[in-house]
Amino acid sequence: MKKWMVLALASMTGAAQADLLPDFYIGGSAWQTSASGYVQADGDEVDLEDDLDIEDSTNFFVYAELEDVLSITPFVPDLRLSYTDVTMEGENQLDRSYVFGDTAFTVADTVMTDFEFSFVDATLYWELLDNVASLDLGATARAFDFSGSMMAQTSGQEEEVDLSGVVPMGFARVGVDLPLSGVYVRAQAQGISYDDKNFIDAEAKIGYESSLGLGLEAGYRMLSFDAEDFEGYNMDLQIDGVFAGLRYHL
Repeated sequence: MKKWMVLALASMTGAAQADLLPDFYIGGSAWQTSASGYVQADGDEVDLEDDLDIEDSTNFFVYAELEDVLSITPFVPDLRLSYTDVTMEGENQLDRSYVFGDTAFTVADTVMTDFEFSFVDATLYWELLDNVASLDLGATARAFDFSGSMMAQTSGQEEEVDLSGVVPMGFARVGVDLPLSGVYVRAQAQGISYDDKNFIDAEAKIGYESSLGLGLEAGYRMLSFDAEDFEGYNMDLQIDGVFAGLRYHL
C-alpha cells in the first residue's frame, strides 16, 4: 500500500513539474504573394498593377513563441516574435504619364520597380482560454521598413522610397485542436485604426503536429494598408496569398 502511494505521489509530482515547463514554438513559411492597390506621394495615384505591373512573388515569414513561462500565475504574458519580408518587383511600359514624388514618368517609357517591405513584431499576449478551443489577446509593437525605387528606363530618372517606424497594434487569436489527432486550426489578426489610417494583418491556417513535435502548416495571409497622409504618403494597398511551412514544438 505504501509503495503504491509513493508511486502515485511521484507520478503526480512529475506531471506537476511538466505543467510548469514553458512551451516553445518555432516556425517558418514560404508565402506566395500578390500585391494590389495604389500609392501616392505629392502627385498622382500610382496603381501597383496597371502602372507598375508588380509581379507575384515568393516571400517568407518566421516566428517564435514562448508560452506558460510561469504557468502558476495568469499575470505573466506569453511572448511572440516574428519577422516578415516581402519583395515587390515590376517592369511596365507606361500608357499614361504621372508624377510620383519629385519625379515625372512619361507615357511610353518603361518603369522598373523594386520595393522591399519588412517588419519585426514583438507581441505580448495572454491565453484567456486554453483547452480544445483557445483564445489569446494581447498587443504588438511592429517595427517596419519600406524601401525601394521606381526608375524610368529611357530618361534614367529615379524616385526612391524610404519609410520606417514603429506601429502599435492589437493582437487576437482563436483556435481549435482536434482531440487525439494532432490537427489544429488557427485564425489570428493584428491591427489598428486611427485618423483615417487602417492597418490589418490577418491569417488563417490549418496544421498538424506529430508526437515528436514537428509539424506542417498551410493557410492564407493578408496585409492591408489604407492610410491618408502617413509619413507623407497616401495608400490603399493589399498584399495577400497562400503559405505553407514547418513548425516545431519543444
